[in-house]
Amino acid sequence: MNENINSSEVSDAVIHQLERTRPWVLFLSILGLFYTLLIVTIAVVQFINSAEDSRFSMLFVNLFFISIHFFIAYFLFKYAVSLKPLIKHRETKQLEKALSSQANFWRFTGIFFGLVTLILLGIISAGLMEILPLFFLKTGG
Repeated sequence: MNENINSSEVSDAVIHQLERTRPWVLFLSILGLFYTLLIVTIAVVQFINSAEDSRFSMLFVNLFFISIHFFIAYFLFKYAVSLKPLIKHRETKQLEKALSSQANFWRFTGIFFGLVTLILLGIISAGLMEILPLFFLKTGG
């Protein structure tokens, strides 16, 4: 393989790996959009069937999860779509665009899971602060 590093064409090995990856990325993004629609359907049914005093709190929680699922699937879909012209034309400009789309997906997903982790740690800490004093009172320590 005789590759010129300064070339504006992406190597065959990179294109081959992206060709293998693209169908899975596209599949997972479409599956994510399907799950988003499923959550929307469940949210509508819950909104209709819930008591009036809890409707808007449930709506808020459901809209939160709907938006998270949608944006994760959307950024993944944008990455899958950006791979098609890259595979066809093999230009580094398209590689940069595809990598930018991928970076947006990982940035959003990382921030979301980081926030979820912080929230869960807060819940666990609050629970431990409730339980530990009870434990020490029972043991006499």
